[in-house]
Amino acid sequence: MPGYITGFAVYTLAMTGILFLAFIIAKKCMILPNGKNRNNFLQVENYMSLDAGKGLYVIKAGRERFLIASSRESCQFMTKLEEHSFVEDVNKCIDNDIKTSWSSIPDFKPNINGKLPKKDIIKQLKGVF
Repeated sequence: MPGYITGFAVYTLAMTGILFLAFIIAKKCMILPNGKNRNNFLQVENYMSLDAGKGLYVIKAGRERFLIASSRESCQFMTKLEEHSFVEDVNKCIDNDIKTSWSSIPDFKPNINGKLPKKDIIKQLKGVF
């Protein structure tokens, strides 16, 4: 009988150790050292609390953004958010230096030549953001 109990105890401790070791290895594989997930496909970009237990989330999934409403009872998809083209328009104008492009961007005033120097772009962007 004592041999049976000793064998059972050794077997139980060995299996517990193996399960613990497997858990530690799985945890290390899923999380990077800085604590962030390796997969950045889904990210919470912004959160706004509306009331106790209620809030709005802006979720980025790949290149798309979604507005999600959450409460204690449920989570609801609100809408897909469109990408703001302001930064793209500014980049096009800087790269191509097209005269007519600057007129399409609100709050930007080109100089006499229809061009906007990069110094002025930076100053005006600081005012916008």
